[in-house]
Amino acid sequence: MELQTTLEKGTGVFATRNYQVGNIILSEEAYAFVTLQNSSLSVCHACFRSGHSLKTCSRCKFAKYCGKYCQRKAWNDCSHRWECKAVASLREKKIPSIVRLTALVLFRACSPNNRNEELLNRCRKAPYVCSTVPERLDYLVEKLRCFMKLSDYPEKNSLESLEDTFLASFIQMLEMNAHTVYDSEFNTVGVGFFYKASFMNHDCRPNCVALFSGGFQSVSITSVSIQIRCVRPIDAGEEIVISYLDVCLSWLDRSEWLLEHYMFTCCCSRCKEEQCSENWTDLKQDWKVINQFTAISVQEERVNKNMLTSYEKMKKAWRKCQQCMKTYPNCAIFDWKRTEIVSRLGYLCIVLEKYSEATEYLELYMDWMKKKPEFANFPTVALEMLKLGKLYAYLGKLKQAKYYLEKAKQIYEKLLVREDPIYRTCEEELGKVMAEYEWVMQQKDQLGVI
Repeated sequence: MELQTTLEKGTGVFATRNYQVGNIILSEEAYAFVTLQNSSLSVCHACFRSGHSLKTCSRCKFAKYCGKYCQRKAWNDCSHRWECKAVASLREKKIPSIVRLTALVLFRACSPNNRNEELLNRCRKAPYVCSTVPERLDYLVEKLRCFMKLSDYPEKNSLESLEDTFLASFIQMLEMNAHTVYDSEFNTVGVGFFYKASFMNHDCRPNCVALFSGGFQSVSITSVSIQIRCVRPIDAGEEIVISYLDVCLSWLDRSEWLLEHYMFTCCCSRCKEEQCSENWTDLKQDWKVINQFTAISVQEERVNKNMLTSYEKMKKAWRKCQQCMKTYPNCAIFDWKRTEIVSRLGYLCIVLEKYSEATEYLELYMDWMKKKPEFANFPTVALEMLKLGKLYAYLGKLKQAKYYLEKAKQIYEKLLVREDPIYRTCEEELGKVMAEYEWVMQQKDQLGVI
């Protein structure tokens, strides 16, 4: 692969040869990474493995580790020795994760022994500062200066000469180019900066996905790394693109999110196809009502821990979406909206042990995704197949369970290493279903049942 500059997107990554589904296009260890605020207490700060017996750093009382190995790795490789004092001084003030990440990247990039002029010049030559909320950037720059001043970084005096505009640009460069790190069940565990992967542009119909590895994946894999995997064939000369957000979101949701977080309006082929000429005033109002129900549902689950109320709000979102599908029958916005809703309803029904109802929603998800073959090899689809296969196995519907578990395994075999817990779960579930299914078939043959 190679970097090229285009008029539409600026610098991007382009293929120099053909790739097939499942091919690894890029594998790269994180330049720097940090935990996010909501996961700082539950995952190891060196490998992102979750656990209930994590050890706390005796100095900062914030960083947590699986054991001595991860503690030493964090101290030596992940630069905790530089940030520990600053974290200890500011831990009660909830340091923004982007401030910690920026400091660690700058510590490494400005190190006299391994100075990365290419990275530093990236912001000097093409400043990223274009925020619509300059007060927020001013606040983050102030926090970053305070954090670096309190750190044990040996060359911190040299960092004081960096201009506020450069620091603001650097913060925005990381906000727009760092990757949220998640495990194979799409639980967010942290955020990392991967230098080569950071040049990859967004497309709402991507030809690659970003997958991550680390201690959350396997005891034997402790380095936090990114893998860019091909999910549909790529020809030499084609741009390698990923999606910065969930591909199952509607055009309005994607547009709003990309503009807020990345400050650009996507003009990819999918966005052009999904724009419609309906009555925008009424359509956007209906869309907002559905999003309000969804937001309340998420809040009820995460804040109030009230799963039943969360489920009821999503049912209202579902009914409203069905009405909108009748009002706007050819509108892709509500087509994708219902896909998002049934996925969440399937999850809530599983939590509430409404297993038969959960299969109904997930079957709807599968029916709609079958009409979107460009997303057939996405791990999000495989995860829903795995859920559905496990549900059918629990309900004793072995034929359906076998079908979906086999489909999920086919996707995982292309994208994941065998050590990944989600792959092993799929393999184990399929093994149990196959054994039981074969036994049932043998019994039917013996009884002469066709």
